[in-house]
Amino acid sequence: MRWIAALALLIPTPDGEAELDLLNKENVVASRLEGAWKASPDLSPGGVNPVPGELSFTYNREAVPPAALRKLAGRAKVKLTIYAIGKATRIGKDGEAPFVLTFWNGNPSLLLFEDDQGDPFGKWGGCRVALARAKDSKNDILYLTVGDHEIGPSLAFERIR
Repeated sequence: MRWIAALALLIPTPDGEAELDLLNKENVVASRLEGAWKASPDLSPGGVNPVPGELSFTYNREAVPPAALRKLAGRAKVKLTIYAIGKATRIGKDGEAPFVLTFWNGNPSLLLFEDDQGDPFGKWGGCRVALARAKDSKNDILYLTVGDHEIGPSLAFERIR
């Protein structure tokens, strides 16, 4: 699932804390991320969108088990607050990947999991995420920033459902 961000192999550390806040309707990204999105080069800064096609996010609390959340929090060495859990799909392409929506250094972040030697949650990588919320949700715009926030491109997506 290397279609959103380069995934890093991390050195295991003791399990940490992961707090679930899945019903928080005040979290703009969590309240509107679920659904299908299409790439929009016209809305992407610089007009470039290296992830063409469509993405879909479906919420499913069981997509990432509590043990994987604790392991993620331990590797991150911080207490994580999780705002959404589910599956991300690149429609028509690489299948799907379990994800969590959290905050990383104060920024909303989408963390995607990848199998590592039989552990379906053995690797993870992520991207920063922002959502321009419109009055009508069909006009929302999703931005994913891949790589270093100083130099990584922001990719824009328009809601399709």
